[in-house]
Amino acid sequence: AQVDLLKDTKNILEKSLKNGTSARIAQKELEKLFIEKGWWGKQETEDKNGEKKTVQLGSKYRIKTIYKQNIQSAYNAGRYLEQLENVDIAPYFQVICVLDARTRPEHRALHGNVYRYDDPILQYLHPPFGWGCRCILRQLTEKQVKKLGLTVEKTEGKFTFRDVVVNQEIGLTKPVLEYTFEKKGKIHKFLPDPGWSNNPGKCAWGIDVQAYSKIKDLPRKLKDAFISKMAQNIHNKNSCNNFIANIIQSGFKAK
Repeated sequence: AQVDLLKDTKNILEKSLKNGTSARIAQKELEKLFIEKGWWGKQETEDKNGEKKTVQLGSKYRIKTIYKQNIQSAYNAGRYLEQLENVDIAPYFQVICVLDARTRPEHRALHGNVYRYDDPILQYLHPPFGWGCRCILRQLTEKQVKKLGLTVEKTEGKFTFRDVVVNQEIGLTKPVLEYTFEKKGKIHKFLPDPGWSNNPGKCAWGIDVQAYSKIKDLPRKLKDAFISKMAQNIHNKNSCNNFIANIIQSGFKAK
């Protein structure tokens, strides 16, 4: 797609989120934009071998998909920040799916799995997991995990990345997370849709839980408190730096 078209599309979506514009109005604005830019309807083009083919550009269905997926990603990004603010109280995330006829089997298999917020896989395995995904992460306290009899998954050595072809014509590939886990005696493999092996909250807020080497040796409760403090002060880095400096100066002992 053209860079200016992507930029204008992004501006409309951001304005819609900021002002609370209805889906109908936002989608109408996108339709007008795509038509003005000539990115609408079916168009004749040539592939790399010079063969003519018909491709579908903008359409009402595509606009609806663009709008829904961006809103869903924005929702989960905002939710992630709110959840990090409370990891000192509730450090566990549980995958929750909408269990109806539209739910994909691989998403259904993931339903109910629990991870600590700092498990490395959550940097790549985070809703939405693909096109039309309606999954979310529910936050739980340690007491709730025990009361519900849930097992906290540890993913070290259980996931990798594989290159998946996303465009046969030009041989374009994208790295996709491949996560293997066992549930009720059955081995499952979960792969998000190509392009969805990421955490929208990490991308939006720049919070990489795994990147804070300064606090890796802190006792767990202090580490959780730091991440919570950082999330609450995402726009105030000095506050975060002062917080960790005070902890280090206090002479903590790693356990």
